[in-house]
Amino acid sequence: MKLVFFLENPYLIGGGDYAIFKFAYHLSQRGHKVTLFAKTRNNFFEDISNNNDNFCIKIRLSIENKFKGSGLINKIVDYFYIKFIVLKELKRIEPDFVIGYLRDSAIKVVKISEKFNIKSLNFVFESPPWMEKDLGHLWLEEYKGKFKESWQKTKEAYKKSDILISISEKSKMECESWINKKVDDIVYPGIDTNLFEDVKIQKKKNQLIYVGRLNIYKNVDKILFALKKIKNSPSLVIVGDGEEKKYLIKLSQKLGVKVNFKSNLNDFQKVQEIKTSLFMIFPSSHEGFGMPPMEALLCGIPCICSDKEIFKEIYKNKVIYFKENDIDDLTIKIKETIKLLKQNKYDTKSPKEYIKKRFEWKKSAIILEKILIDKIK
Repeated sequence: MKLVFFLENPYLIGGGDYAIFKFAYHLSQRGHKVTLFAKTRNNFFEDISNNNDNFCIKIRLSIENKFKGSGLINKIVDYFYIKFIVLKELKRIEPDFVIGYLRDSAIKVVKISEKFNIKSLNFVFESPPWMEKDLGHLWLEEYKGKFKESWQKTKEAYKKSDILISISEKSKMECESWINKKVDDIVYPGIDTNLFEDVKIQKKKNQLIYVGRLNIYKNVDKILFALKKIKNSPSLVIVGDGEEKKYLIKLSQKLGVKVNFKSNLNDFQKVQEIKTSLFMIFPSSHEGFGMPPMEALLCGIPCICSDKEIFKEIYKNKVIYFKENDIDDLTIKIKETIKLLKQNKYDTKSPKEYIKKRFEWKKSAIILEKILIDKIK
């Protein structure tokens, strides 16, 4: 098959952007011709094989939205890029599918699908009603103006898509309720097990780790407040970037909690950092899936997660749960996990085997491939 993905990835990359890239790359590894149009270059692009002739990444110019008028400039650039480069490439490639995911990418994919009579596939991750249930006023304060308008356009794009794929049972259920249309199937994101086996470390450090966006609903500040309550607590490594970074830097200084901020790591560097850590904390209030805990488990370290329904679907009893946003309970769970590790009572084998058996990018690509082939037939 010939496939074209649209990765409208922002400068602050999210798990959904990363998953789309991985789906595209692993389909190319299965012999399909894949072209990926990306808005910006991200560090995980470095991890792909240079010998894969089936995978082509095309980057367009993009300006980070840090000044007035940057959004308008990007829209103008995008218009001409699509008109003179993307459409020309589509005519040359004649793809079987154009593939996207929520908001800008989904909207663009459906427009192209209708214009060129190409089948469209969109991944569904999240939906406004679901986020409102999880985030309450935090979401309602954000869900307005152009942002709200883009979600409404996404809803219409989903309704017009030839195929809709969810990444979890919870995501499927919530999206179907929102758009009043059946989601065709579920394809869980995966993990590159070979990478985790290849990365070696010399020794553990007295540090904990968080991996992900630095957004208000990720609740990273709750980790800092919890560590403040623990005498001689381990340091915290934060792998990620986002609008909360400045606040978290100031808060860590105010609380006297040692934090090492590391953004823009490639996959190899990220795995090294996870393996070096004692355990991971993932206190998010909302996720469409939540990939970092599986990385922790495959690295052989525990992960403490907020007690969200999505995590219980994905990780069952393989992670340690604390009451969402409850700093006292998080503090207790951190202390208990430190004690568990000191007593050498943490079972690394069972969680690792669970992840290996259930989540693997090659398997995910095979499932997605079958869905696409069946649609062509």
